[in-house]
Amino acid sequence: MSRAGIWAVGLCGLLVAGSYVLAQGTAAPKAATGETGGHSFGKKILYVVTRPKDSHSEAGYAVYEQAEVMKLGGPSFLMGKVPDWGVDDPVSKITKGSVVWTPMSEILQITEFETLDKAREFFELAVHAASEAEDDSAP
Repeated sequence: MSRAGIWAVGLCGLLVAGSYVLAQGTAAPKAATGETGGHSFGKKILYVVTRPKDSHSEAGYAVYEQAEVMKLGGPSFLMGKVPDWGVDDPVSKITKGSVVWTPMSEILQITEFETLDKAREFFELAVHAASEAEDDSAP
């Protein structure tokens, strides 16, 4: 799969996860914080890479705003909201602002961006670079 395809799959996964949370019809539970609890990332935008579910799967990708590390029972989760990317499609409109919980044990990497515009710029450059790499490798 090409890099551009991987980015597209990652963004679609984010939208599907947000749709799932919204479809549950309940507010996310309030988790306990404190000494054993969380860390707030403040206003930063997080790009998160999660481990593949099995040997046949790609890694998962997500973007969060207003993210915090929270305890829910024993395990820690990264909890955040799906940002408004300004995309005018039905799934994006439904999922923006949805709360998503990802187990910290599943996270491989977190990249912090100061603003949504910086994250958007990163993704645009990454997709552009992937497209150029594909063009260079074409016979």
